[in-house]
Amino acid sequence: MSTTTLAAEPGHLVQLRPAAAADLLEDWYGSQDDDECLWYPAIDRNVDQIAAGDLVYFWVSGAGDAAGLVGVGVATGEFEELEHARNYADPEGLRSLRNSAEVSVVWVTDKPVITRTELKRLDLFIDFDLFRMPRRANAFTVTREQAAVFNQRLTAVIG
Repeated sequence: MSTTTLAAEPGHLVQLRPAAAADLLEDWYGSQDDDECLWYPAIDRNVDQIAAGDLVYFWVSGAGDAAGLVGVGVATGEFEELEHARNYADPEGLRSLRNSAEVSVVWVTDKPVITRTELKRLDLFIDFDLFRMPRRANAFTVTREQAAVFNQRLTAVIG
């Protein structure tokens, strides 16, 4: 993914609990010899706004600086109904079918490259839905200006 691509695309943020973020990282590392790592996060909001080529930012939930941006991918535009945990506090419990966006994972790390603490200091994120309603269902809309903050950090880290 080039810097031009990062700057050009609309964005959506998908929040993952720490165990799901670890699974994503494991899948991504496991696919390094393959062509592509596909991930299927549950999307309960803004499904109609996610299109092929849109950036999808992966956010790990947690306390303090443990919460933050841990990856990025590109939406393929494909959606499926897949089984996901009804309650993410009990990932092995009851399951239900939910809309799931197919995302081609570009890059993932085990620690946030930009934290909630950092972003909350920026005026641009004062009204960010994730911070106002952290338990709200995925996906969160990311404005171009907010995406620029994410993309600048990702470009510095990824190269």
